[in-house]
Amino acid sequence: MPPLRYLTGEMALVLGPFIPGSFWIMRLTYGRFGLYMLLNLITDWLFVYPFQTMTKKLKMFRFGTIKKPQLLSIFLFKAVLMYGFQYVIVEKANKEDPSP
Repeated sequence: MPPLRYLTGEMALVLGPFIPGSFWIMRLTYGRFGLYMLLNLITDWLFVYPFQTMTKKLKMFRFGTIKKPQLLSIFLFKAVLMYGFQYVIVEKANKEDPSP
């Protein structure tokens, strides 16, 4: 067992490609909610189905008892929450800074 197991487990995945990917999708599509959700659906689906199957076959990692549709739903719910928080922050900033 590695001394810092959390760095080689799911934390490496979450802190590696997952968070920056979510931020980039938000950055590139903010203001177009449909496109934002479509890109999140595509990337999350790719992670949940083909990528997870590949990592399981390579014995890199696997998820325990959570089913793939449940994981996809959690990821999409996360996307809606991220967009909602960003929308509230942007709207609040726009109300405080009236531009001519």
